[in-house]
Amino acid sequence: MSFEGYAFINFGAPWCSHCQKLSPIWDRLAEKLTDIDDIRISRVDCTASENLCRDYGIRAFPTLILFRYGESKVEYNGGRDLDSLYNFLVNQLEYFGDEYILQTDDDIKNQ
Repeated sequence: MSFEGYAFINFGAPWCSHCQKLSPIWDRLAEKLTDIDDIRISRVDCTASENLCRDYGIRAFPTLILFRYGESKVEYNGGRDLDSLYNFLVNQLEYFGDEYILQTDDDIKNQ
C-alpha cells in the first residue's frame, strides 16, 4: 500500500458474520476521522481482491491492519468497539510521534 499518512484497513468478506457485526462500528470510526486527511479508514473485500489479501497474508476475517506511510504495518488484535479502535489509532500515532495529525484547526489556533 502506498499512501502518505495512515491507512487503517479492514480486510474481510461479505459473508463473514464477524465482518458484518464490525461494519457499523467501522463506519462510525471512519465518520469520526473523516476530517483528518492523513488517516484513511477503508475496507478490502477479500472475495473481490483475493491476490491483494493473499499478498498481505490475510487468513482470517476480519483482519485489521494499520499501515503507516505504506511501509510499516501493525495488525490490530484488540476489542472491536469504537473506543478500542480509536484508542489504538491514537496510541500508534503517539508511538510514532505523529499525534499532531489528530489536531484540528481549532486546536492549533488555541495553542
